[in-house]
Parts: sequence; structure tokens; C-alpha cells
Amino acid sequence: MMMQLDALHVTIAPRRGWYVQWELRGVSPSHRLRLERSASSEGPWDLVSELAWNVYGHIDELAEGRDFWIAPIWRLLVLDDNTGDVLLESNSETYGSTRSPRFIAEAIRQHDMVMTRLHGQALTRDFMLFKSVTWGSLCYACVDQITKQPFGGDCGVCNGSRRIGGWGAPMRMRGYFADGESILTARQQTGRMQESQRRLQMSSWPIATEGNILMEVFQRVHWRVLNVSRTAPNGMVVSQSLLLDRVPQDHAETRLGLELDLADA
Repeated sequence: MMMQLDALHVTIAPRRGWYVQWELRGVSPSHRLRLERSASSEGPWDLVSELAWNVYGHIDELAEGRDFWIAPIWRLLVLDDNTGDVLLESNSETYGSTRSPRFIAEAIRQHDMVMTRLHGQALTRDFMLFKSVTWGSLCYACVDQITKQPFGGDCGVCNGSRRIGGWGAPMRMRGYFADGESILTARQQTGRMQESQRRLQMSSWPIATEGNILMEVFQRVHWRVLNVSRTAPNGMVVSQSLLLDRVPQDHAETRLGLELDLADA
């Protein structure tokens, strides 16, 4: 598959710096990523971080002191892990300006204040978000190599992604269920305690897409993202609303994250 960068998102991270996230296809374990920062698209470029091939974002805390409406420019490079050759290069100006009008910066700050207040009231939940690998070799254990059709459900090799390599590196996030009262009413009316679909509100980190899997850190409950709605003035994501569906316990995706040490999460 040809290597391709579909998007490079840059969003304010209040009290931290900037969220830099990307949607990248066609990379594999033979590659590595490099994120750089500059005041100009012409350079010079400062190294922000060296990253594994299956990482989808980074929080640039060193850029915290800069004004939110005169942001630096970030450049993402894909390198051959053996030779160090640059195979793909693109910067954030290609995908829209990172200069933020004051009203956007203020909207992001306000949303962060709401999340902080809700966390203080123990109303938010901690999650790990997993993005499936959408390129590379099909899983030999659950996909017919001739017809390309899956024939197994609970696959311990790819954990339901249908690709070797399975899932990208997990990304920590926080959100709150915005349908608590309606869920409670449904329980009272039906007598059923099982929650199937929920609406989750979250910030711009990480950028969620259909098919992602969320694992609640403490409850170890897994959810599949069915739909994402974003508030994104001028293309800069302020917040996201996710429609989630609970993953049945007998599905392979429920093994995601169980090996992680989340004692301090």
C-alpha cells in the first residue's frame, strides 16, 4: 500500500502546549516517525520527538509559552528505520493554518475548564483509545488469504483488527457520559441494567474516528466508536461527541489494554 498522510491536526492543549495528531496510512514496523517544530515552513527545524510507527499523536509541551494565535509549524517525517532515509514529509501548514483566532482559543479553554470541574466532581472517566491498523498484511489466523474475507471472530492474533500488527499504541484520554439521566430513565422503565449505547463528550485529544475502541481504565469495559461529531471552527477541533456501543465480552477487542499497567492512570 502506498504511504499517505491524510491529515495533520494541530489543536491547543490548555495548560500543556499543543496537541499534534495525524492520520497516516501505509507505514509498518520497518518505519519510524519524527516530529519537528519551526517558526517557519522554511525552517530551521527543531526535533520534538522520535516516535514509533504506530503512534498517532504527540503533546508538544515545549511550545506552551507561545501565543495560541501565532503557533509554530510542525513537520512530520516518516523514516526508514534501518537507513534513516526520509520516505514522507509534510508540515501542518499544508493541512490548514495553525493560527487560532482568539474566540477559538477561548472556546478550547472554556471546554477544558468544564472538563476539569467535572473531573473534580468525579463525573469524568479515564479511557485508553485504540486505533486499528488499516494497512499491511491481513491476519493469517482469521482472514482467508484468497477471498480476503474473515472467517473467525475471537482472534487472539490480531484482536479483531483483521491485520497483522493489530492496533496502534494506546492513547490516554478523559471524557464524560452525557446521557446519564436518559440511561437512568430507561433503566427505571425497562428494568434492564445493561448499557448498550452511550454518548461520550471529550476534548480534541485524541482525534477519534469510527471503529476505534475505548477501554475504561478502571472498569475495564470496552466500547466501539460508532459515530463522531466534532465542534471545529476554522478546522481546529474544540470538542468531540462520540456515539459508543459496548463490545460484547466474547469479542476479541475486549482483550485490548488488559496487559497495561494502569495503576497510576
